[in-house]
Amino acid sequence: MNFTARRYLVLFILSLCCLGRSHLAGGEIDIVLLGPGDANLYTEVYENYGLTDPFCGYYVDKGDYLLPAPPLGPGQVDFVEINQMVRKWHEAIGDLDIYSQAESDFFLPGAGSTHIFVALIYGLYQKIGGPMLIVDKLPAYPWRQHIEFLGLPGVRYQTYTNPSEIHLGDGETLVEIVVSPNNPDGATRSYNTNASIYIYDTVFAFDWYNFDVQTIRDQINELRSNGKTVYNFISMSKMLGRTGDRFGYMWLPRSDSELYQNMLSYWLFTCLGNGSTGVQSSLNLMKCLLKDNCYKRLLLKDVKASLLNRHCILTETIKKAFPNVLINSQAGPPFFWFKVPGINDPAKFFLENYGTIILDTTDALLPFEGEPGFARINVMGRSKMLYEFVKRLDPETNYTLDDFLCLSCKCKKQK
Repeated sequence: MNFTARRYLVLFILSLCCLGRSHLAGGEIDIVLLGPGDANLYTEVYENYGLTDPFCGYYVDKGDYLLPAPPLGPGQVDFVEINQMVRKWHEAIGDLDIYSQAESDFFLPGAGSTHIFVALIYGLYQKIGGPMLIVDKLPAYPWRQHIEFLGLPGVRYQTYTNPSEIHLGDGETLVEIVVSPNNPDGATRSYNTNASIYIYDTVFAFDWYNFDVQTIRDQINELRSNGKTVYNFISMSKMLGRTGDRFGYMWLPRSDSELYQNMLSYWLFTCLGNGSTGVQSSLNLMKCLLKDNCYKRLLLKDVKASLLNRHCILTETIKKAFPNVLINSQAGPPFFWFKVPGINDPAKFFLENYGTIILDTTDALLPFEGEPGFARINVMGRSKMLYEFVKRLDPETNYTLDDFLCLSCKCKKQK
């Protein structure tokens, strides 16, 4: 951990120790936490409908690992039934064709989308057998730290503003990452290079994030029709707010069996199979949401409306507090990206002046790459946290706690 990261971590711990009231239940909030990507909004919605610990008939022995069936692995609990349940979910929400083109595709779960991404980079490196240049447009999610952690000889990572900045070395295979909607600014992205391989990070590409999924479908179809190779993956943390389940997954065509085997070898070496508890929880939630099209109310109405409302409130409040603010953020995706001219270290500024922890483009806890001075607020934070932040920026605000959580009904339904 570098010096700056340690500095913010120590400040946070000292704040908790000295103030002693940094909790939500029944007391004041001294430290407002709006930085990490926890999906507390979903927790609040699920709490309202009695779905925080759902059980809808999907059962896996919690003493088992989830491993591929023979001949690809020992197969204690294989991927087949998991694949079937996940495919039903994506068929219902109408985006299965973006991720899988055939029922016979290989299915690979992982301990979150980051695990899948790193396994994919490792697998491609083994398959290509030569140097790779992996590029990503600014502002960018910090994939750099994961790629460089692998320490693969001949693999470079480069961010760019203009594709003209990209220069391939001798024998390098160009791989472009396309994050859409982009994290951290929520922008709809497209590919910008003539790469050999494209990795689409579409973990927020869902209707309830006010995102036009057709844009992704059109781009991927265009690339594939031109003979390009495209990979993408899914995260339960982002899709359904199940951050603690650690469940991500992707499909690969049968023609890509070498890559699948490469990824599987990394997967087995790094986690010895997926834990069944988190996967079971995720699959039960999917089944519950599919009952009576329940997801249309919870996700397309409550989550979407809450995110849109929060973005509106944050925009209005931050503009009032900082009239010269630059807001580079789209309504819907769960992050709010902004810059206040003259404030070069927003993480430090908001911690010291408003008791609020946010993430920024300085070399802090999660170093987004981009223009210095930008900050990102997690719009999926708990209602109480966001409400407290708004009150600190504008003590005379007319907004109430209820404005941060839009519910179709307050029912506390049984599971």
